[in-house]
Amino acid sequence: MLYQIALGYEDISRYPQEDIVYLISSFDQVKSHNLIYFFTDGNARSETTNAYILESDFALLDWDTIYSTYWKSDETDLLRKQKKQAEFLIKDHLPVSCIDYIGVFNSVAKQNVLHLLKELNLNIPVKVSPAKLYYDNL
Repeated sequence: MLYQIALGYEDISRYPQEDIVYLISSFDQVKSHNLIYFFTDGNARSETTNAYILESDFALLDWDTIYSTYWKSDETDLLRKQKKQAEFLIKDHLPVSCIDYIGVFNSVAKQNVLHLLKELNLNIPVKVSPAKLYYDNL
C-alpha cells in the first residue's frame, strides 16, 4: 500500500513518504487489551488468501517471505507478492495505549509528529525508520 500511495495508483492520491507515518503496535499489546482481530496469509482481497483468528495459526504464515525485501513473484514462488501482503486487522479501532512507537521517514517528519504529540499531550516515542518501513528508491 505504501508503494501505491507514494507513487499514486489508480484512484489513490499520491503522497510523499515523508508525510506517511506508521503506528507500531504488537500482538502482545492487542492481546493485553482484549481486542478482536484476525490476520491473513496474503492480501485480504485475494480469493486465495486464508484468514485466521487463533494465535497458533501465526505458524502458518510464510515469515521468510514476509520479512524478505524481495517482492516479485517468480517461478520459485508464484505467490510471493501476495504473501508479502499478509495483514493483521483489528476490529473498530486501536487504542492509543496500544501504540509502542510511531515510525517516520526522516528527522523533519519526526519533528512534525513530536509537535502534534505535544499538542495532544501524548507521550509516544517517535523513531526514524526509513530502512525498515519505507522504500529506498521512489
